[in-house]
Amino acid sequence: MLAKKLFLNTSIYSIGIILPQAVGFILLPIYTRYLSTADFGIVSSMHVLKAILAAFLTLSLERSIIRLYWDYKTENTKRDFLGTVTISSIVVSVVMVSLLFLFRNTVGQIYKSIDFSPYFVYAILTGFLFIFSHVPKMYLILKEKAGIFVLLTSLELAANIFFILWFVIGKKEGAAGYLKGQMLGVAVLLPLYVYISLKAINFKFHFSPFKSSLFFSLPIIPTILSAWVLNLSDRIFLERYFTLEDVGIYSLGYKIAGLILIFSGAFNLAYSPIFFKLASSDDQSNSKNTLFKYNYIYLQAVIIICFAISFFAKEIITLIFDSKYHPAHFFVPLIALSYLFVQADGVTGFFFQQSRKMKQNMVKGLLVAGANIILNFLLIPRFGAFGAAYATILSMGLCFFASYIYTKRYCYFIPFNWKYIIPLVGVLVSIVAFFQYGLVLDVLMSFIMKIIVLGIIGGIFLKKYYPQLKALLVKS
Repeated sequence: MLAKKLFLNTSIYSIGIILPQAVGFILLPIYTRYLSTADFGIVSSMHVLKAILAAFLTLSLERSIIRLYWDYKTENTKRDFLGTVTISSIVVSVVMVSLLFLFRNTVGQIYKSIDFSPYFVYAILTGFLFIFSHVPKMYLILKEKAGIFVLLTSLELAANIFFILWFVIGKKEGAAGYLKGQMLGVAVLLPLYVYISLKAINFKFHFSPFKSSLFFSLPIIPTILSAWVLNLSDRIFLERYFTLEDVGIYSLGYKIAGLILIFSGAFNLAYSPIFFKLASSDDQSNSKNTLFKYNYIYLQAVIIICFAISFFAKEIITLIFDSKYHPAHFFVPLIALSYLFVQADGVTGFFFQQSRKMKQNMVKGLLVAGANIILNFLLIPRFGAFGAAYATILSMGLCFFASYIYTKRYCYFIPFNWKYIIPLVGVLVSIVAFFQYGLVLDVLMSFIMKIIVLGIIGGIFLKKYYPQLKALLVKS
């Protein structure tokens, strides 16, 4: 019964994760038709800002909830804990936002060609309003109310889309309208967040839970910061050395490559409880053999997804996006390759977690983030957006191989099946390069030939691994 509920909740949460990303991708052609490349560059740059604000506005206090909630044994002390986190997050974020506006001239120097008002203002206020959703969402997860959680995220998505379309298409306000729509999409649900919070918490502050949350959360911030540097900081370098148009085109390529995360995210959600269950079992010989097979299947699936997105990037962008964005297809295969390293590094992340080596994982992340900043400085001024892509590949590759080498020596470890992975990646990269640079066809003929090639590759994979994939997705 427990296993069935676990799989059901995992499936529902997967919908909640996939739906916003899928709808966001579907609406991209509409957004880009009404946004210039410079507007899209501004929007993408503000997304970078909001990503870093998400960690610092609350000092990541909300991230302690899932772990520390269970340390409190009575319902009343649990409510006190949630109330303490809520009050602390609000107070800290008010102080942080006040400082951002007080030092607006300094903050505005992050981007040399984007005005603080209205763009920074909308991004900062969106980040501030969003903190009111943290405790309600965590509470729903803790109480295993997956259906209500997905309903709430769906309402959030609908409100977001409505206001963005209203201001971008209806009012033709460009990037400012897009960011304003995002802000109002969060603001309109504020009463609902407050209502759920008041049902879940005691509106009281206690120093002891605050201290515990702070000690738990502060070490997480460097990890978040390193992830931000690796995934998003290249947009800041690109805007500083080149133009917002370059940022917009590069960001669209990043968005297309990000489809990989939609497919891999749901699979990863289903796989993680299975991994830790097997890794903690008494029969380690059988468990490691099973995990070796699952890891190989997972990585093969990610490799094929990366290949498919890279393979069809040119046709996707040419057919459904405005011509001003067509150069974005050159960046998709490069970013997809970096995402392949990210997903492989995610598997080694299980090894760190199983061995409780989270501080070591944090240090690794900070070192790689530093390397990424150096690579951005060296490559972006010389190669532009391609330099940003190269820096990302090298950084993500370094991150993965550092993790693999460390975990092999010091952690619970399952080796990768390099004997088959390396030739597979080599063949698929060669196919992408041949169609991208060596074969000149019109869009329709190229699309048909690629469908045939992908069908053959996907068919071989499914025929070989369908029983294992089916077992993985239904097993817990």
